[in-house]
This record gives sequence, structure tokens and C-alpha cells, in this order.
Amino acid sequence: MYKKIANWLLSHSDRKNYNVDILIYGLEVIGATWGKTLFFLLLGLCSGYLTETVVVLLVFSGLRSQAGGRHCKTSWGCSLTMISIIYGSILFGKLVKFPDFLMVICFVFYVFLLYEYAPYCTEKHPISDKSEIRRRKRNSIIILFFIMLTELIIQDRQVKDIIFLACSIEVFSTLSLKDVNRMIIRTRD
Repeated sequence: MYKKIANWLLSHSDRKNYNVDILIYGLEVIGATWGKTLFFLLLGLCSGYLTETVVVLLVFSGLRSQAGGRHCKTSWGCSLTMISIIYGSILFGKLVKFPDFLMVICFVFYVFLLYEYAPYCTEKHPISDKSEIRRRKRNSIIILFFIMLTELIIQDRQVKDIIFLACSIEVFSTLSLKDVNRMIIRTRD
């Protein structure tokens, strides 16, 4: 199906120098992403946590779009991990109440982490252009500021905690184990 769509798009395009394989891959990613998003929303609707699911998806995906993050090897692994992130944030957000001052302290730490380690690149998806790295680093910090402002403005304690948890998980997904070891070594010195 994606091959047919790609060929149709290329036949109606003014530019003929597109790589059909890259276009097919992009269409597959878009299809998988929308399919998973709809699945997560349906799961949220069925479980009675639709609003909370939307909040987690917006925070996590919004920041991830610029900061990047670790990836699972399979689509199933990705789906199960995202379900864990959604329901972990929701359920943990109901159980634990984080004070605003802790959120602000963590926010300052998260700015440092994003400045140092974002965007997270993989071997399959490297970013070598220095201006692109700077742009995504800047954008991820700007998105983090908006998330933090939203978190501080919202009065509903549980929503605040859900936002904080989803944001925290995404920020930490930008770290590799090598980065964590480097941070530990820095602290010891």
C-alpha cells in the first residue's frame, strides 16, 4: 500500500529526484505512528483515562519530537513501553504528589540534561549537521519551558504530577548508559 502511495505521490510531483525507498519508509513511519496513537487513545477511552492519556502523549511526544530519545527494537516493544509510560505516569501521578519546588529544581536539572545530551541520536538516525543539533537542542529546551509553565499554572494536582512524570521519563530517555556513567564520574571528581 505504501509503495502505491509513494509512486502516486512521485507521479504527481514536480520534482523527480526523490528516493522512492525513503518516501516509502517515511509513509510507513507516519502510518505506524498514527496507528499507535489511535490505539493508545482508544485504550485510554476504554480504561476511563482518555484525558490523562492525551496529556501524557502531548507532553512526551512534544518533547520527544525535538529531544529525541531511546528507541525499542520492535514495534511491539515500542507499544508496550508507551503503554507503560502512559499508565505508569497516570497511576504513579495518582499515588505520589510532587511539591512545586521539587518540580522547579528538577526543571533546572532537565534544562542542563537537554543542553548537554539532546538531541539523542541513534546509529540508524544520526544527526551530523551542527546547526540542526543546535536547533533541536534549543527547541527541546523551549518546549520544556512551556511544559513547566503549564505544569505550574495548572491547579489540578494530579494533572501536574502526570505532566511532571511524562516529562521526566522523556528527558531521561535522551540519556544513554554512557552518558549516565559520564555524569556519575563527573560527580565523583
